[in-house]
Amino acid sequence: MAITEVEVDQRGRTSLKSAGIQPGRYRVTTTGTTIQLEPVTSYTRAELLALQDPEVKAAHQNHAQHPERAAEDPNLP
Repeated sequence: MAITEVEVDQRGRTSLKSAGIQPGRYRVTTTGTTIQLEPVTSYTRAELLALQDPEVKAAHQNHAQHPERAAEDPNLP
């Protein structure tokens, strides 16, 4: 666990890089004075619809298992 101190400006902004947070999207949960960040993957409505297609879903699963073959996979949209 890293302990670091950050300063929040008047607009409520801060930099979390010093705490080791990587750029990306996060789900923010607050409990009292505790803030928890959880990395998330967001999908557009079009992406969600496409992933309902079994062929598209299979191509994405294949890519996740074998990313080195992405350029060779003719089924990857």
